[in-house]
Amino acid sequence: ALRSSEAQALRSGHKIFRDRGAERDGRAYIIAVCAATILVCVFYLMYAKPSIKDLLPEGLTSARAPLPIQLPPDTAHSEASGAKAGALNNTAVIEIKQGRYGSAEALLNQAIALEQNSPELYNNLGMALKLQRRYGEAAAAYEKAISLKPDYPEALNNLAVVSELTGNLKRAIELYGKAITLRPSYAEAHLNMGLLLEATGNLLEAENHFLLFLNLSSDPVLKQKIRARLPSLQKQAG
Repeated sequence: ALRSSEAQALRSGHKIFRDRGAERDGRAYIIAVCAATILVCVFYLMYAKPSIKDLLPEGLTSARAPLPIQLPPDTAHSEASGAKAGALNNTAVIEIKQGRYGSAEALLNQAIALEQNSPELYNNLGMALKLQRRYGEAAAAYEKAISLKPDYPEALNNLAVVSELTGNLKRAIELYGKAITLRPSYAEAHLNMGLLLEATGNLLEAENHFLLFLNLSSDPVLKQKIRARLPSLQKQAG
């Protein structure tokens, strides 16, 4: 049998061993947590950090909202058909705002079957398709709207957005420019142009469009974001 002093020493040593093991386990856990945190931060900065466009409302880079249709007074269809197409469009607008883009697409196609010469219907269809990331079909709808109404700044802006999303930046700049020429007070088009020019390194031109956006826009949230962005842009531009 162990003497009491020896037994006490062994018990004490065993306790120290357990404490040191727990301490090592605790350190390993802390190191693992820190390493995981660092990896998450690196991933965020490299891949997931939102751009200014990610911070903007979905509808902004397109027209601010789907438009109510404005049927031409000389439409060949009956007044009843026009009223039905308008009702379908209005329901589609609600569906878009609630995120049911496929349903909106179906409703707009029904409306277009009744009113085939309404540029507003094609513009709204383009928006429903764009929000489903069907950019080629969205572009075709916007182009149809423009063919029916060449001086249609919203459709030109929306087609520019799709062009930008599919990598055709030169065309996007051209289309934003046309929309702004048709409507110099078009705040969203100035913002979109500024964002694209900034992304392509044309910082002075981008700044000019941001300043025009600030003067024209009535959206306080977006204006605050652009104001916060300007000092860095101006510093880079020199």
